[in-house]
Amino acid sequence: MKRTAFLFGFLLSFPIWGVSSLTPLYENAQQSFDLENFEDAEVQYARIRQGGDGHRPEVHFNLGNTLYRQSRYAGALLSFHRAQWLAPADGDIRMNLKMAAKKIQARTPKVPWYRIPTSILSTFQWQIASISLSILFALYGLAYQIYPSHLRSSSVWVIPLAVLFIAAALLGVWGSSDARLANRGLVVVAEATARFEPSEKATANFSLKAGTEVRLARRQGAWIQIRYEGNRAWLPESSIGPLDWR
Repeated sequence: MKRTAFLFGFLLSFPIWGVSSLTPLYENAQQSFDLENFEDAEVQYARIRQGGDGHRPEVHFNLGNTLYRQSRYAGALLSFHRAQWLAPADGDIRMNLKMAAKKIQARTPKVPWYRIPTSILSTFQWQIASISLSILFALYGLAYQIYPSHLRSSSVWVIPLAVLFIAAALLGVWGSSDARLANRGLVVVAEATARFEPSEKATANFSLKAGTEVRLARRQGAWIQIRYEGNRAWLPESSIGPLDWR
């Protein structure tokens, strides 16, 4: 795959990370980026994301690069974090995420531990794996009822192993599901003041710096109630970027 990397001190631009078979829209977006027409590239990558390709990490990675080149570092940070959620082991994503965070003196967001092992397969593939393993285990149980003397010795290791594999597959289904993104957001302004009530006149509760990940509880008008380190408070909707891009 073709990559774009940001280096310390100055930015070097290389052909951006694409997919193996580029669609005309991808090609147009890449051409706009190469010509430094970043606003047009941003619009086209946003269209690609909204068109059903939001599950591709390269879409968010390339959009993050485009925003970075426009000095819109908070937006780039959010896009890189979305890409990191989809491909947590990718070194280029981690590097660009750190560079965007450094630009605005923000925390570098991290993904939960379970995303690394569960990202190796899609949710659908994990579902197929869990169903297949369950069927095989059921067939083994049926065979054991018919031929108990032949399978008694193997049951000592087959049963624990089958339970372990099925549990791992179910964890994969849970950890890879888009539902894990539904209530997560990232602070995308330099500093956001969380208040006790959804009003600018309400008493301030605490402040959060850009790059801080919060849990989203509910919306009320132009405000979002968040959960952070056991506390509930309200932030303006404009200060939060949801990780769920849909």
